[in-house]
Amino acid sequence: MELRHLRYFVAVAEELGFRRAAERLHLAQPPLSAQIKGLEAELGIKLLERSTRIVRLTPAGRVFLDEARLVLAAAERAEQRARRADQGLVGVLRIGVLAPAATARFASILRSYRQKFPGVLFTLHELTSTEQLQRLRADQIDVGLLRPPVGFPELDSLFLEESPMVLAVPAGHPLAKSRRIEWRDFHNQQLVMIHPTLQHGYYDGFLAMCAKAGPSRW
Repeated sequence: MELRHLRYFVAVAEELGFRRAAERLHLAQPPLSAQIKGLEAELGIKLLERSTRIVRLTPAGRVFLDEARLVLAAAERAEQRARRADQGLVGVLRIGVLAPAATARFASILRSYRQKFPGVLFTLHELTSTEQLQRLRADQIDVGLLRPPVGFPELDSLFLEESPMVLAVPAGHPLAKSRRIEWRDFHNQQLVMIHPTLQHGYYDGFLAMCAKAGPSRW
């Protein structure tokens, strides 16, 4: 039994006539009649009572009509959902987020996306940049908000914004009163930094700039 057989039967059952059903389906009447007979033979039951003047549903035919309509409606829903999923209109979007990047702007982007694609659900995962890259390559998340560089040609990236560096020092530290800090000001200063595995792309770049400005210890 195929979906087309159900469509043919529903058309005949609703029109209670093969001629009108054939016109509705854009088919010739003899092939339509043959399809319905084949459906009855496959089921082993009589769905329609026919005469030269009328077509009526049998009790089994009335039950089968209700079920056929449900099956066709489910098939149509499945097709629509599959098409919407293929277009990115439904589904689940797995997002990796670096904690400092979870800003008001990020929340605004999510709200705008939700308004445009209400059928898409978000799952947010707080991850370091390194963890995001690992999960992106393993297809465990779909998109990541992280610090560059990406460094993997199979991943597409887009630069969103640049954030200034901030130096935190104890109250009373000589640099605390400085309005502007140069790289050479770190000379002979002890620096406390997050482990490089948690500061993907930032750690090495920061130390390179320190080395370029002059020797430091930390």
